[in-house]
Amino acid sequence: MRVALVGYSGYWGEKLARALGQLGHSVVDWIDTKNEQELEDTDADAAIIATPPDTHFAIAMRAMQIGLDVLIEKPMAMNGKHALMLAAYAQKNGIVLSVDSTFCHTASFRFLQSIGQPLLSYQSIRLAPPMPQATINAGWDLIVHDLSILIGLGAISVGSSYVGAEDGSVANASMALPSGGSAFIMASRAWPTKIREIVLHFPQCAYLWTLEGLMTTNMDIVI
Repeated sequence: MRVALVGYSGYWGEKLARALGQLGHSVVDWIDTKNEQELEDTDADAAIIATPPDTHFAIAMRAMQIGLDVLIEKPMAMNGKHALMLAAYAQKNGIVLSVDSTFCHTASFRFLQSIGQPLLSYQSIRLAPPMPQATINAGWDLIVHDLSILIGLGAISVGSSYVGAEDGSVANASMALPSGGSAFIMASRAWPTKIREIVLHFPQCAYLWTLEGLMTTNMDIVI
């Protein structure tokens, strides 16, 4: 696949370019955030957008209008209305539109999907150091990962409501699950080290998902 990488000079640009090469794709256009008009002349098949979040909507919409499939770094947009507009345009015009929900493409996530049991409880602690390049709060930056996991596991639906609070660098959210259980998520962009601990309870099993992998309650690594 021939890809136009928009925002190549940002934090994720180099990482995305390396990943594309490893997957056998080629970056045919390197477009900086300040030169987004170059997208008009690309002969790429798809665009990857790794620009500041408040630019995602306009760039993604224009990329789709010129016929490109689009992958956007999270969050897809800065409000629900814009996200729905992007999704509706893609669906109407047969365009592939995706947001980079990193954890939903891992072996650990696929294993959890294969369990085939309702999720009874979900507790997530997602902590990370401050990032100077981050322009969004901890909710939009970190909690979105947990929402994508819960949606992928069928535990919540798109548009589900939740109760949350945030002050920019710290955020939390809680919501009811269809099983009658609940999910609680705590996120922080003010922690000195990176920590990710997710505890998932199913009727017949429970798992701990950390940076080291997915483990059982006996601390045996599953994957």
